[in-house]
Amino acid sequence: MEGDDGKGSLRSVTRALCGNIIVAILKFSAAFLTGSSAMLSEALHSLGDVANQIALFVGIERGIKRANQRFPFGRGKERYAWNLVAIMIVVFLGGITALQGFHAIVEGHIPDYLEKGKVVISFGGVNISSFWIVQGVLGAHCL
Repeated sequence: MEGDDGKGSLRSVTRALCGNIIVAILKFSAAFLTGSSAMLSEALHSLGDVANQIALFVGIERGIKRANQRFPFGRGKERYAWNLVAIMIVVFLGGITALQGFHAIVEGHIPDYLEKGKVVISFGGVNISSFWIVQGVLGAHCL
């Protein structure tokens, strides 16, 4: 892209990275609290998003460097190599997620958050079950 300094792309990727880090932390916390395999799969998906954004960030950062003696044509094409790395990370983590889901189906896993009355957090006389933790995290992710 002639004349593209990558600043707008870099800003977008940085914002997405920050958001995905927050979402991943929330999902891993919910998976830890509830023991939900579905939430663990969601957390791994968010981890893939974070890794994807990091690879894109690195690619943009390196791709906007100007030409020098060692790279007389610049490093703009390096952006595409880092996009390939990002895709490979997403596919790898997607495979882990699918394997984890397959394992849960074969083993006949019944999620803990479907058990009625299982309280995970209690404060101020309010009991919050695993089900509502999972639903709250997924709802917050949609925002």
